[in-house]
Amino acid sequence: MTPRRRSLFVLLLWCLCGPALARDIADMTGQTVNLPDRPLRAFASIPPLTSFLEVVAPDVVVALNRPLTDGERPYLSPGLSTLPVAGGWFGNGAGANLELLASLRPDVIVMEAENPVAGDI
Repeated sequence: MTPRRRSLFVLLLWCLCGPALARDIADMTGQTVNLPDRPLRAFASIPPLTSFLEVVAPDVVVALNRPLTDGERPYLSPGLSTLPVAGGWFGNGAGANLELLASLRPDVIVMEAENPVAGDI
């Protein structure tokens, strides 16, 4: 299993599991962070991960990384269309709006393991 697929698999298990005990983990930069029992506020750095969160746990998404299209809106929770667009790290050269993201206070930011700009956060 590639590291990217393993990361997505772990994310899927994390989202589908019931409440677990909070614990300290090492993030992708090597820093130890405390992951809450069940994160209530999440942001995903790239559109595929945002789509995953929108389907699995739409109530925890605090911002989008791109605007929703008219074709997506009928299939997603209505509240998602009112969320701010904070940007992301997916090859558009812009990056996320870190001030907006910080003001939204996500419990967790979901990124792919091979993201080359992870150290820029």
